[in-house]
Amino acid sequence: VPCADDDIERMAKEADVVFTATPQGFLASVLTEEILSQAKIIDLSADFRLKDVSVYEAWYKLKHASPGFLPEAVYGLCEINREQVKAARLVANPGCYTTCSILTCFPAVKEGIIDPDTLIVDALSGVTGADLIVVSNVSTGLALEVGAAIKANENVEEQLEAMAASCAPSFRVVRGGRNADAIVFCSESGVAAAEKIRLLFAESLPPEVADRLVVADYRDLAKNGADAPVFARYAVRAIVGTMNPGIEGVPFVAFEDILFSGTTERLDKGLVRWIGEDGLATFHESVVKRLTLQNVFESLTILNPEKLFSEVERAVASLQDLTGREIAPAATIGLYVHLCCLVERLVTKTAIDAYTGEEDFARGNAAFIEAFRTSFSKISTHYRVEVPTSEIAYVHDYIHSKRATREHAPELASLADE
Repeated sequence: VPCADDDIERMAKEADVVFTATPQGFLASVLTEEILSQAKIIDLSADFRLKDVSVYEAWYKLKHASPGFLPEAVYGLCEINREQVKAARLVANPGCYTTCSILTCFPAVKEGIIDPDTLIVDALSGVTGADLIVVSNVSTGLALEVGAAIKANENVEEQLEAMAASCAPSFRVVRGGRNADAIVFCSESGVAAAEKIRLLFAESLPPEVADRLVVADYRDLAKNGADAPVFARYAVRAIVGTMNPGIEGVPFVAFEDILFSGTTERLDKGLVRWIGEDGLATFHESVVKRLTLQNVFESLTILNPEKLFSEVERAVASLQDLTGREIAPAATIGLYVHLCCLVERLVTKTAIDAYTGEEDFARGNAAFIEAFRTSFSKISTHYRVEVPTSEIAYVHDYIHSKRATREHAPELASLADE
């Protein structure tokens, strides 16, 4: 779906449906009968959400330019106005706060359980994991004093207790906690690559389970460990990725290990507690079709995947010949994935630019560095990139790691036991 400029008259002639994500007042200023006769308009601004012009003008401090279209505009809550939305020429897309508020209250209002005139919705955003202070019987004076205490970084509970004698409020502090368990996906190529890997799995899972698969920045994980932000938001059960960030106490599943074995056995113990045995069988049937090297390469790179795979395959074969070291099959697949990520990092200029002990590595592994550069020379020439020593060091470590000799990370039994 193309994202176009603000020439809505032209777009209406070329499209059946036009989504307008524009500032308040814009669509109302340009909308005409001719436009509505040619295309269905779904407006993401507030121009046609409110039927009362005076309310709109009071809230948005704008004079409504097309009040004549307000009567036919349909409020786009499909759960309530599905048939009207289908037939409408002009749909006013609701905002996020109103959507969650209306859909939460609508069933009770519809059945006459509650009076809509008594409803108050207090909605907060950006407070996940934060401490919430709930105060009842609050006066304006107390609210101002508490606000001042928060601004001054004072102990709010002490302030509330001190004020309780004068205005007798009741209060409780709701401690922020972690969200649901999650499996984290990461890639040394960046968050975008990690998201593509995540999708290979998420698209085979129910939406409520797919939400438990999240991405995190590899560099952030490697640098900060369990202090990385993702650990504050989730109870991380395992990490799946193309390189181990090395976080103590968190099982790591190498993506290439899953590719090599052709199964997700090492994740199943965690997934089964979320989707059950029947769901797991359905997941296997779907994900096996997705986890091919071709699909993985297409997911991991913006470059031509077939050409890149062929070049990486030749480079790995040449590296084995020049070093006289046969690389284990699982490690070979891992190298394909790692080198695919490496080439894209170099092309997009996001190479790993730091390696602890790089000078010592260069002095002690001159032969390997030379063999790698020779094996990689055609790729370097084709993509006009030069592989820094820091990247070669990571490849060297991977080949010589326990994982490369098929001594893989432990099974994730803890996922099922906890």
